Amino acid sequence: ASQIVLRKARMLAPRGDGLNNQGKVTTSLRKSLDKKIKQYQSTATGIVGSRYRIAPHDILVHEGTGPHDILLPAGKGFRLGGRPIRGPRLLKHKGATANRFILKAFNQTFEAQKRAMYLKLADGIAKLASGGK
Repeated sequence: ASQIVLRKARMLAPRGDGLNNQGKVTTSLRKSLDKKIKQYQSTATGIVGSRYRIAPHDILVHEGTGPHDILLPAGKGFRLGGRPIRGPRLLKHKGATANRFILKAFNQTFEAQKRAMYLKLADGIAKLASGGK
């Protein structure tokens, strides 16, 4: 079921690259998305999200940000709207609206997830009933 959510999340993820806290361009969110399965006692849980080292800006996109200041140190710079900006400088950021693409992917694929889990469970039960593993 996590593969279903992952596929949809990649479709819904915003295009483009972000900046890390050093002002360097990071990989796009859709490339950073991945899934893993965790085992908690007798329960398996699928987790879909971004790999932080590849896209540390994911949480800022997903949850949004309020207005804030960005201190650009001396000697550092990046491009903003095609224009080079160099420090030292205090930038006033207006904030960003949340884009909860992973949550949307989960909600939009809920029925497909249930169907996939049902089929997997039915297959497992059939194997156990026939004496196989």
